[in-house]
Amino acid sequence: MPNLEEKDFHVDRNNDEWRQSVEGLLRQGNGRFRFQKVDGSVREMYCTLKPSALPEDYNSELKGKAKPGLLVVFDIEKDGWRSIRYESVMNFVFLGEATENPEKISTWTQVSE
Repeated sequence: MPNLEEKDFHVDRNNDEWRQSVEGLLRQGNGRFRFQKVDGSVREMYCTLKPSALPEDYNSELKGKAKPGLLVVFDIEKDGWRSIRYESVMNFVFLGEATENPEKISTWTQVSE
């Protein structure tokens, strides 16, 4: 497991406006998060909240898992619901319609307003 420091995490991860911005972007398309899991490992996840990409029963799924400080998203690669603790976010990139690594198109960026 990597030894992570405060500087390794997204500077705005605990900012409510940033969180709302991220959720708004995910309702429009796909995103890629890099975050530290509860077990300490680091993971990248491609996900969305775009209604047309979600299972039909998504409203009941989201309502049952929503908690403060927790983002519930649909993992595109695992084809299932996953949650991310905002405090563990290292990076977020909005991908639009892309569903895989667009490294040739862009580099890691931080969403901010």
